[in-house]
Amino acid sequence: MDPILLALLAAIAVLLILVLVRVFSPTGSHQLVDLKNEIADLKTRQLESQAQALTRQQQLYQDSQRLLTEQLTRSQGTINQQLANTEKVMADVHQKLGSLGEAAKNIQEIGRDISSLQDILQAPKLRGNLGEYLLEDLLRQILPANNYEIKHSFRNGTQVDAVITLAGA
Repeated sequence: MDPILLALLAAIAVLLILVLVRVFSPTGSHQLVDLKNEIADLKTRQLESQAQALTRQQQLYQDSQRLLTEQLTRSQGTINQQLANTEKVMADVHQKLGSLGEAAKNIQEIGRDISSLQDILQAPKLRGNLGEYLLEDLLRQILPANNYEIKHSFRNGTQVDAVITLAGA
């Protein structure tokens, strides 16, 4: 039960007992006036007590509302921050997926180029000429011009793509 209701019932019971004692007592009307004054005082104190309890309850309600509002505001801020972080991550993922798509296209192009090169190099004569060119370019980058000879023919008629001469030979 509500403490205010219990206090009210207790006060009524006390008043009832006081009234019964006064009514059945032989002292007279003067006591009746005193009893009425006491009852009025008790009613006043009881109303004041109820008003104070109601004020405390209202204050508690307002405090709890304020705390709830603060907690909701903090929670909303946290949620907003998490959403912003999620947006940033999603933007990064989207950007990286775009880059990955471009890289896949480049790889496909390289694959086509390799396939085209493979088709071109199937002809033996072209493949041989390209090999000779690359060999000559490599020797030119590494050795001095007097240390190698391109398309050298031996006395027996054999021809090679290149001969490297060493010092003193």
